[in-house]
Amino acid sequence: MVNNDALQATISEAQALYKGDAVGAATLLEAITTAQGFLTSSSVTEVEAATAALEKAIQTYRYANTTPENPLDMTSFLKNPSFADNTATGWQGAGTINYQEVEFYEKTFNMYQTISGLPAGKYRLRAQGFERPKANDGGAAYRAGTETIYARLYAASTGYTELTSPFNSLYQHSYTGSGSTNGYINTMAAANTAMASGANYQMTLTDILLNEGGSLTLGAKSTFQQAGYWALF
Repeated sequence: MVNNDALQATISEAQALYKGDAVGAATLLEAITTAQGFLTSSSVTEVEAATAALEKAIQTYRYANTTPENPLDMTSFLKNPSFADNTATGWQGAGTINYQEVEFYEKTFNMYQTISGLPAGKYRLRAQGFERPKANDGGAAYRAGTETIYARLYAASTGYTELTSPFNSLYQHSYTGSGSTNGYINTMAAANTAMASGANYQMTLTDILLNEGGSLTLGAKSTFQQAGYWALF
């Protein structure tokens, strides 16, 4: 007996996505109809092939209907994007990883990974991170407007100029919980707590262009170091 649950689930997903006036709607509808014809198949090979074909049709449909107002989340192409298991799997140049974060203390760094297989298009990269250029001064330089931030979030794609965006200052958000000093984050555990909601220390890199067949390198780096220098993302 053939289990067609996966095929039925994929058909349901496609039906939920389908909109008659969308780009590629007719092609997706045809793929749905074709897949439905294999729901009664007694061949495991046929059912698996039908499921894979419809999944590909769904992907093509999603890509075709992506817009700046309706972006498609491509995070799944990244390996270990959130350091969920506290390892550096998928990344080069890793620092100290704990609490689903990576930190670099009193050192230069370039931590990155290169992705292939993405469709051509315009991308946006979001991350959370901060830098403390020197030992905790309670934010004096930040408030005076004299603080210099050295760490950069960056993206480099084949055929295009590298794009960068500065890290946030540690002193952008106050924090008085466990692991704080002078009213600001001072440990990785405290950073995990402060950034848990996803709202604090947001960084965004926009207008990342990628050609068909190109590769995309994403990462963070700094060529600066001194006593007390601390970067975390």
